[in-house]
Amino acid sequence: MLLRTLSAIAIALLSGLLLATPARTQNSTGSQALGDWFINDFYPSARDNVLAPFEDGTFSRDIVSKSNDITYSYRKMKKGWIEFGEYMKTLDEWTFTPVSTVAYATDDLGLEGSIIASGEISVRTKNGTVFTGGKNAVYVWVKYNRRLGRRVIKEWREVYQAPPGSLDHLQ
Repeated sequence: MLLRTLSAIAIALLSGLLLATPARTQNSTGSQALGDWFINDFYPSARDNVLAPFEDGTFSRDIVSKSNDITYSYRKMKKGWIEFGEYMKTLDEWTFTPVSTVAYATDDLGLEGSIIASGEISVRTKNGTVFTGGKNAVYVWVKYNRRLGRRVIKEWREVYQAPPGSLDHLQ
């Protein structure tokens, strides 16, 4: 009974946050900069080098990472991105179309904060078959690493659903 009551309270609070109209609709400069950085660096459709965020230090070595219901260490996350890169090589095109990107910067420059992005995924195989209807949503926590002189992702939580039928061509 207590769990049910707490769940109802949590749902009510979350619904209120999601449905509330913000008092200020203008994004801060920092929030805009943080959101633009994320979408441009991580979702320019098919990346040539899926390992770039690991190689340049954008993904922190102590990152907290979860995809769907699986928790990953830095190494396992990197392995998953390598496998994703191999999958992308079987495609002519992989496209992420942002539906919503919300960034909350903790500073005016947009160097730190959190990002929630969601979008739709479509793919085109090498033989020209197009699959649509995939979904992707990610929550990211970003900190500024002064030693590296760059933003570093400390937390990555993602929910991904490939476009229906798009993985069949791999079999």
